[in-house]
Amino acid sequence: MKSLEKVAADISIFVDYIVILQLIGIETNTPFNSSPLEHFKEALWIYSELYELYKEDPDSPEILYYVASIEYHMRNGILDILLDIIETIKFRIKQFLQVPGNYVKKSEIRNLHHEYKALEISIRMGPRLYKIDHIEESIISLKNLYSKSLELCNKIGGARFIIKGLTG
Repeated sequence: MKSLEKVAADISIFVDYIVILQLIGIETNTPFNSSPLEHFKEALWIYSELYELYKEDPDSPEILYYVASIEYHMRNGILDILLDIIETIKFRIKQFLQVPGNYVKKSEIRNLHHEYKALEISIRMGPRLYKIDHIEESIISLKNLYSKSLELCNKIGGARFIIKGLTG
């Protein structure tokens, strides 16, 4: 059974991940829904309930239920942000590919689009009981793919549109 300290440490890690993803989201002008914050609020509320239960009966079987609920909310909050960023960039890449232009540039961007699709599939099809190491892998993959996207888009002159979502 997880200790209260371990659950609190997991919540702290969750906050770190949310900050990293929100920085990428700000850089890409990704509109976020309130879901990650709602999940965080819910995880904190459940943690406060867990804390009270733990004070009363540290061996209660209900503790497992609370811990699982906290993990559920943290996982889904992170996955929502990951998928929001991926969907936004995929949408912009599709728009970019519809504009007439250089085939070589489009070929490189099309390959990038396939990499985002593959990442999205791996996240969506990943284990339903998504563990923290899988989430870390997904965040690192997104960060690496974002860096590659930024580099490629700066090279071909599409960063303003694809990465930032700016026109004109």
